[in-house]
Amino acid sequence: MKYKNYYKILDLKGPKVTEDEIKIAYRKLAKKYHPDINPGDTIAQEKFKNINEAYEILGSKDKKKRYNIRYYMHAMQNGIDLSSLKDTFNKAGTSDFIKIFIGDREEQEKPFSMGSIKEKLDVDISLTVTLEEAFNGATKKIRFKPLGEDEKIVTVKIPRGVTTGTVIKLSGEGNKSNFDNKKGDVLLNISVQDDQQYLLKNNNLYKDITISNLDAVLGTEISIDSLDAKYKLKIPEGTQQGAELVIKDAGFINRNGLRGNLVAKINIEIPQALSDKEKQLYNEIRKLNKKR
Repeated sequence: MKYKNYYKILDLKGPKVTEDEIKIAYRKLAKKYHPDINPGDTIAQEKFKNINEAYEILGSKDKKKRYNIRYYMHAMQNGIDLSSLKDTFNKAGTSDFIKIFIGDREEQEKPFSMGSIKEKLDVDISLTVTLEEAFNGATKKIRFKPLGEDEKIVTVKIPRGVTTGTVIKLSGEGNKSNFDNKKGDVLLNISVQDDQQYLLKNNNLYKDITISNLDAVLGTEISIDSLDAKYKLKIPEGTQQGAELVIKDAGFINRNGLRGNLVAKINIEIPQALSDKEKQLYNEIRKLNKKR
C-alpha cells in the first residue's frame, strides 16, 4: 500500500496531537468535503475518501501506534528532521519497534528491524571552484544547516589538484542520528568551473594561441602563459591552422603530483588590409610559388 501522510490529510501537525484534536479535525473536514455538499465534485469526493481513511487509522489507538512507526520510518528515509518525533520513539521503546509490524492489518505483514531504517546522516554539498583554485589549492567557507541544528559555517581547505568529481569528506559535520547521536559526514562534491583561457582535459591544459601568417610560414618563438609561469614555445616553419604544439610538464598538477602538458592550439590570423608595399611583396611570393 502506498504511504500516505494521514496527519497532513487531516491538517494536523504530527503524532503529538490528542484524540480530541483528531476528532475535531476530522469532523471539520468531513463536513466540508461531504458528497452531499459537493455533488458531482470528484476532487472533493476523493478528499472525503482520504479523510475517512485517515480517521480510521488515527482514530484508533492501536492503528495510530502502528502507523506512527511507519510515519517515523518514512521521515527518516527521506531525510526529514525527526527531532519532533523523538518522544514517539522513546515512548515506544526499541523492543516495541522490533515487535511491531509496519502498515495496516490488511497489508501483508513484515517484521520491523532496526537494520531496515536508513537515516540520511551524510550531507551532500556541491562546491564550485575556479581552475586557479583547483591548481593552487584554496580556503573556502561552507555554509549549511544540519537537520535539527542551527546553521553552520565551516572553513574548508581545498587541496591542490582537485578536479570535477572529487569528493572531500568533512567527518562528523553531518546530521545527528535520532537513535544514538552518531553524526554523519559532510560530502563536498567538487566541480571545476569552466575557464575562459584554458580547457582542462586529463591533466592537460589546452589554450588557443593566435599567430600571424608570417610567423606560421617562417617560424618564430613566443612566450605563453600557463597557470604558474610563462613558457617559451617554438613555432616551427610551415605551422598549419589548428596545429597543436606541446610544452611538456607545463599543464595541470593532479592530487598525486603528476603534471600534464600545456597544449597550444594554433589559430593563424590572416591580415584583412594590406599596404601597397605588402601587396607587392605578396605578389612576388605568389610568382615565386608558380615557378616551382
